[in-house]
Order: sequence, then structure tokens, then C-alpha cells
Amino acid sequence: MKPIASAAIIAVGSEMLTPSKIDTNSLFITEQLNLLGIDVKAKAVVGDDRIELEHVLRLWLARADLIVMCGGLGPTDDDLTRAVVATVLDRPLGNQVSQMRAPRFYQAVESVAPSRSQAPSSRRDRRNQAARFRRFE
Repeated sequence: MKPIASAAIIAVGSEMLTPSKIDTNSLFITEQLNLLGIDVKAKAVVGDDRIELEHVLRLWLARADLIVMCGGLGPTDDDLTRAVVATVLDRPLGNQVSQMRAPRFYQAVESVAPSRSQAPSSRRDRRNQAARFRRFE
């Protein structure tokens, strides 16, 4: 399996495109990925628009080793992230996928992400941390 060297973060939700909301999730995700030695190549904020979200997802699937998506996972009709991901990946939409995966992600990050004082000093150290992170997938 190819090591994860690059990532893109896609934040979903029309509310994130208003001046009253700030996307703090991608800041945290970027910090955690950087601690693992993964370079974040892009961040995108996409409104609740199926066509635009599909376009952005396809674009970054072709360019990054890892895609991290946040938002658009609620129970309302405009939360279409899961359906768009299933379409783009040509996979059936399963039940409770987002609820099962999110806790495992945070457990993985918490177990391998060092405190700032213990941050890896070399690129090799960061790659080793990324390898430990992948074991949780």
C-alpha cells in the first residue's frame, strides 16, 4: 500500500459560505495531518450542491492520497455528503457509516498524534507516525 503523503480537506455546507460561520474543523484536521507528516495540498468549502460537491471530490480524488470531509453528514435533506461519496466511489450507501468511522478516526489521531513538545523532528519520524495511523483503518 502506497504511503499517505498528501491530503485534501473538503468542508461541506452552505452555511460555511456565509460570513457568520468559520471553518475551524479544517484548521484542526490540517494540524493533525501535518503532525502525522501528511501535507495538505488543498482545502475547499462547498455548499449543499450535489453537482459542485461531486466535481470537487472527483478533482481531489485524482490528486491527493487522502480526502478528509467534514460537514454535510446530518439527518436533513440538504446533507448530501454520504450520497455523493457513494455515487463518486460507485458504492452502495450503507447504514450508519459516518457514525462508525468518526470515532475510529479520533481514536487513531489521539493515539498517535504527539503533543506539540513531542512533535516529530524529521520527515522520517512523521512518516512513521502516519504508518501507525493507517493501522486503524
